Amino acid sequence: MFVFMYILILFVGAVITSAHGHSFGDSFFEFASTLGTVGLSVGITMPDTPPMLLWTQIVGMFLGRLEIFVVITGGVKLLNDLRVINFSKPEPGQAL
Repeated sequence: MFVFMYILILFVGAVITSAHGHSFGDSFFEFASTLGTVGLSVGITMPDTPPMLLWTQIVGMFLGRLEIFVVITGGVKLLNDLRVINFSKPEPGQAL
């Protein structure tokens, strides 16, 4: 399951990167470096890189550094906890 998720995220990140006008080979290398938090670049990541591409790389670095399943498990737990929390104001005299 881990290998499948890793390859899926790698492929999606490479497609998003190549959608910004870069070759698929360079995009694949760039996002693989991002996901592996290696720091190598073929020149796609620059100061004038479009924000969507930078956010894609930020998410890739986040997933690569913290591990995919840890982030997914934490996100699911957070969403479940947010559903349980009652955001309405308590009535006067009611305990929190």
